[in-house]
Amino acid sequence: GVQRVPDGPDHTTRWVVKFLQREESIAHLVELHRPVPSPALEAAIPRLVGLFNSVPDAATRQAWQEAVAALCLVLAIAGREQSRELNAVSP
Repeated sequence: GVQRVPDGPDHTTRWVVKFLQREESIAHLVELHRPVPSPALEAAIPRLVGLFNSVPDAATRQAWQEAVAALCLVLAIAGREQSRELNAVSP
């Protein structure tokens, strides 16, 4: 039972770089986060995007925030879909 997604930028930054270098995939990202409850994923989005608020260059900051927000959106949608599937199967 993971209740909270880690706050640190290291994990997020490292994953985005690996994705851009084609060493990671969206499908693998979704699979890795499957055990994390949807509410925890969704609560992490503002924190993860906000990690890049201190980047001094506005264009770089915006690019990182957009990339992280897009990846988080994929995870949030996958989490909600998984919740729906589990609810449909449960009696």
